[in-house]
Amino acid sequence: MKNVMSKKRILVAVVIAILANVILFACEHAAKKSLEKQTEAASYLNLDTRATTSKDRTSLNEVLKDRQVYFSGIEDSSVNENTVVYLENAPENEDIYMVYKIIDKETGDIYEVTDLIPAGEHVEWEPSLILPKGEHTLIFNETPYFKWDESETGYVQLTQANNEVVFTVL
Repeated sequence: MKNVMSKKRILVAVVIAILANVILFACEHAAKKSLEKQTEAASYLNLDTRATTSKDRTSLNEVLKDRQVYFSGIEDSSVNENTVVYLENAPENEDIYMVYKIIDKETGDIYEVTDLIPAGEHVEWEPSLILPKGEHTLIFNETPYFKWDESETGYVQLTQANNEVVFTVL
């Protein structure tokens, strides 16, 4: 009887060993298939390397190296219905465009957002058409953009500057 039990135990151990080997083989086969699928998927992968540099490309940093952005200052002023404020982009900015956003500091209301202003040009803004009589604290936000065809929008925002100004509308 002990012989029969021993043989059963040996038989069970052999079956377990065979099953373990089958499972290991199946796992190894699945891992190889997974690696093959990953390799195949990688062959369809396209990397966007526009922001990297190579021998035949110049990086944005290299193009803008040693460049300065010139911001226009706007001072506290008393304005009337005939006052025109020039929102300028300095000629020294050459190929850098400027966007102005005029914001009421107290309320957060945005009174004006310009389009891209080329260097050496300006947009005219008439405060009395928007602002009621009285004193107004405004934030003139100037944001320069550089034309860079390799960006999604065709322009790259460089930095920005805020100028806090008190306008008194008479």
